[in-house]
This record gives sequence, structure tokens and C-alpha cells, in this order.
Amino acid sequence: MNEEYMENRAGERIPKAAVKTKDILRDEWVKERIQRAKEIRDLIFDFRIETLRGMEDLEDLLAAEYGVELRSNTKGNRSITSFNGRLKVERDSREITAFDEQIHIAKELIDECLEDWTKDGRMEIKAIVQKAFKLDKRGRMNIREIKSLRQFEFDDNRWKKAMEIIADSEVFLQSKISVSFHQKRAIDGKWTRLELKM
Repeated sequence: MNEEYMENRAGERIPKAAVKTKDILRDEWVKERIQRAKEIRDLIFDFRIETLRGMEDLEDLLAAEYGVELRSNTKGNRSITSFNGRLKVERDSREITAFDEQIHIAKELIDECLEDWTKDGRMEIKAIVQKAFKLDKRGRMNIREIKSLRQFEFDDNRWKKAMEIIADSEVFLQSKISVSFHQKRAIDGKWTRLELKM
């Protein structure tokens, strides 16, 4: 945009000379901070990639000492600790999953079971199931809670079928890999995480 004009919240071009000095100062400060934040974000992104690659390279080097070639060292969790045992870099890898539309079929079968089972007052299992299927603030199901229902074994074909459907309805979305850095003051002390969102 032409330096002689500034854009307001309505998208209108206002002559800079007509804008109050305090508004210009506020605008310049915010833009400078946002630009700096973007630069730091890019630095952190690059540092994360360097750390993950460095971890893989170190593992390859250590494996080569034993004449072993790693097929893949990009999966799973890893932890590398300093010689004095007070510094640690960790990689945490986890799979993000969700349920497809079949989960509603499983829920229907489970509801049928509950309706029959709770006629005689057995309400405990109903509370457990309702908790498992409770939606969060974003309207999403808690995958861990629903999968935990599979630990219950009931002699009812509807329940067994529902548990089978739950297993079949879980779909892989993506792998999420995070890197974290930890330190402790003494060898027998507690680990403290260096807060760095990566």
C-alpha cells in the first residue's frame, strides 16, 4: 500500500496525515511485533527439523558402530540424554485418529443393550457408557474413552458387535511428532521442561 495512506478496519484507504499519531504508533508497534513473531516461528520450525534430523543421524551413527542399518528411525518415541544425565531431548510420536460414520451404528447397538440391561436398575454401566460418548466443547468424541469400552465383556451379541464396529470405525488421520527439551539441577532431581512450543 502507498506509504501516504493507511487502511482502516472497514478496508478504506485513509490519508496518513489524517490519522492520529497514537494510532500510527500503535499500528507500527503491532506490525513490528507480528513480523518478529513470524521470524521466530520460522526459526523454531527450522530448529525442530534440525533436531529431528540430528536425532536420526545420531541413531544411524550409533547403529553403524554395530554394523546395523536401521530400516526406519522416524517412528516411535525417543530420548537422548547428556553424559552427566541432567539434560535430555525427547521426541514423542503419536497417531491422531478419529471415528468414521460407523460409530453411530455402534452407539445405537450399545443404547439397545443399555435399555434392556437397566430395566432392573443396573445403572452403573449406563453412566460409564454415557461418559464415554459425551462430546467435548467442540462437539468431538473422546476416542480414548470410547475405546475403553472394549475392556468390558458382556454376553450379548449386540454388545460384541458394537465393540467390533468401534474397532472397525477408527481411522488414521495423521502422525504428530513433538520435540521437547528437559533439564535437572541434580542427578536425582526432577526433570524441568524448557517451555518451547514445537
